[in-house]
Amino acid sequence: MRTASAALATLVLATALGACGTDDGEDAPAQAASSAAPTSVPEVLDVGRPVALAEDGAGRLLVAHLVEEGPRTSVAAAWRLQDADGETVAEGPGRQVRNEGSIPGVWPLDDGFLVDLGGNGRYDLLDADGELTPVEEVDAPRALGPGDVAVEGARAVYSPTEGTIAPAPPLPGGAVAVELVIDADGGAWALPESPDGATLLHLPAGQTTWQESTLDLPTGGYPIGLAVTDDLVVVPVAVTRRAGDELDALLVRPRGDEDAPWRRLEAPQGLGSSWFSATVLGLPDGRLLVFDDVDVARVVDPEAGTWEELALPAAEGGHGWLLALAGERLYALDWVGGAAYVSRDLGGEWTDLAG
Repeated sequence: MRTASAALATLVLATALGACGTDDGEDAPAQAASSAAPTSVPEVLDVGRPVALAEDGAGRLLVAHLVEEGPRTSVAAAWRLQDADGETVAEGPGRQVRNEGSIPGVWPLDDGFLVDLGGNGRYDLLDADGELTPVEEVDAPRALGPGDVAVEGARAVYSPTEGTIAPAPPLPGGAVAVELVIDADGGAWALPESPDGATLLHLPAGQTTWQESTLDLPTGGYPIGLAVTDDLVVVPVAVTRRAGDELDALLVRPRGDEDAPWRRLEAPQGLGSSWFSATVLGLPDGRLLVFDDVDVARVVDPEAGTWEELALPAAEGGHGWLLALAGERLYALDWVGGAAYVSRDLGGEWTDLAG
């Protein structure tokens, strides 16, 4: 099955508090990478580009910055934590790991953040005061609960109740999950790796047996993401055509009804050919925000089946947007040009975070 992690949301909303380091994976000071590059936290925050942000349940905003010498070559990283009023609470350096495949991560919690500063599976809690505390990892899977967070590409789960990270619940037959989402009740949803990609698994909260359902995929179609909102389970599906990978449709089903048939929300033509992955976010009014990792964003009404274009800020080069939703606020990062914006009216007006 061809599928990519939607967490560029869980990629986002998932991504980054640091970058490269030593060849053996050990931490190293930023200044070891380049004597000419800015290395101090104030310098990196001043000249580095914002690469990731998230807002916790108390309205605190965490923004990460990188200074780079070239493509996939980061030489310094730093982060800034602001309170709900926009006042700086704390700042600190990122952790460097010289491995371009290591994508640092930040996950918003009700109070604070779970962070992986080097993208190498070393987790910390960042609290309201900007203090970091290492997270203990345990060896055995455990029952899931509300507020749990899937990390490590669907291989592990952080429990805010236990304060530890444990392996994700094993899938039937030893299958490997390429997508794992934990809903608000503590139920798990997984797309297992399979030749046809046509299977969705669900582990209801408090149960130990996975339930299986079949996805009705078009000829040549494959899932490119998985999302679970308050009301719906959503699977974006792409097809490969001569021009590239195109979004074909969203498959949607009520979250609380295992027997309900999947509905197909057909994507309009002309959405580009860069749909190697798709991120779906549930909006407060029940609509869905759907976007790729370049410059396409649409607001989908699952009842009416309409796809409305979301107005994005003007970006240098016209591409590279990463979106994150926090309540009524929508954040946009230009991961190519480095700009960062916030909108409080779903793209009607954008405000530069630097201004």
